Amino acid sequence: HYNRSHMARRKWIKEKRLQLKEYKYELQFRKRIVYTIAKSLIPAIYIIRRPKYNMVQCKWRFMGREQPRLYLGTFKDVGDWSDDKLKKQAIRHIRNKFSAPLDTATKRWIDSENAKLQQWCKDMNYRVYTE
Repeated sequence: HYNRSHMARRKWIKEKRLQLKEYKYELQFRKRIVYTIAKSLIPAIYIIRRPKYNMVQCKWRFMGREQPRLYLGTFKDVGDWSDDKLKKQAIRHIRNKFSAPLDTATKRWIDSENAKLQQWCKDMNYRVYTE
């Protein structure tokens, strides 16, 4: 009687371990989906200075796709401006050129959303792997 009960418990524990392993994989997969969707909804703005071509451009991503680059000015005129100032100018171009939800975007909002996403990563123990 003991051996049969013991084997039944071991079998139950084995099944629960397998189920736990599946749940862990599912959680990891869902965390990645949440992170990628949230990251794609927040516009990402990068400033590119090209002294060889005498231009300053803004490369930006939204909804997971790289959008057409924005021309911010010549390198001689705006090349020595700070990245924050150029990003604010780029956001102003985006707000004028596109409709909702981009017509209300601000640098402060983008920074706060990125901070919230980083805090979520920290809370959920999700490591972002950069290539």
